[in-house]
Amino acid sequence: MAVCLSSGVASPYIGIWFKSHGLSGSDIGLILATPMLARIVVGPALGVWADGFHLRRTPILWLAGASTFAHACLLAGSSLWPWLAAWFVASITYQACTPLADVITLRRAARDGFAYTTPRGMGSAAYIVANVIMGLLIPVSDPIIIVLWLVGSGAAIFIGARLLLPRDPVAENEPRVGGRDRLAGAGEL
Repeated sequence: MAVCLSSGVASPYIGIWFKSHGLSGSDIGLILATPMLARIVVGPALGVWADGFHLRRTPILWLAGASTFAHACLLAGSSLWPWLAAWFVASITYQACTPLADVITLRRAARDGFAYTTPRGMGSAAYIVANVIMGLLIPVSDPIIIVLWLVGSGAAIFIGARLLLPRDPVAENEPRVGGRDRLAGAGEL
């Protein structure tokens, strides 16, 4: 649900933040389009990477941490290329959390006997609520509220994944990249 709180603000409003920093429409288009185009390659690559962990929630934690950091880096940037790099990492990483969370939810729904549509519907509702709240806040506040919201929702993804997601291991009979954990010796999150 926290991923939807992020995308409900990022999708429609991040352009306003970039515009408030003097970027042109073509610059904003370049920043927003780059991660979308790269998802053709990066999305499957992140899926393969995520399959190498022992616990299904671990890659979500890493991606949420990277997304939170990259969103915060938007505040440190001051020109097109640093913002493009930060947005690229932020967008790719938080968007990759959705299918990984869906896998956990679908497996739990089948195992525990609840309808997958319930949590998915809650996510859609969170997207709309975030969209409406930010739509109300932007006219009465500074556009920095957009990036602060994204940093906060990234932190919520991380905390939620750590505290609320089950410690579901990848089944031993499923294929694993390289046959061992990427964090072997470092412990699982």
